[in-house]
Amino acid sequence: MLYKRLETHRKEMNSFSIDYLLPKDYLVKKIENAINFDSIYNLVESCYSADRGISSSDPVILIKIALIQCMFGITSKIPRHTTFSKNYI
Repeated sequence: MLYKRLETHRKEMNSFSIDYLLPKDYLVKKIENAINFDSIYNLVESCYSADRGISSSDPVILIKIALIQCMFGITSKIPRHTTFSKNYI
């Protein structure tokens, strides 16, 4: 029997949580639970201006990227944020 994929599948929407996909003992989850990343905002607040310059990258995300890069031995250069925006276009 010949199976023909229906194009209606493209219009379906699925919702899932990444927490559901990762094991409970996953290292990144353990770190997320152990470290209060919100405290980083207080530490770097004086380095940012509320009314000058372009909007910044979230400092917590930058710390998490560096941490994951170190933990998993990723030595390649992290792409600039503009790389992602150009790919989305």
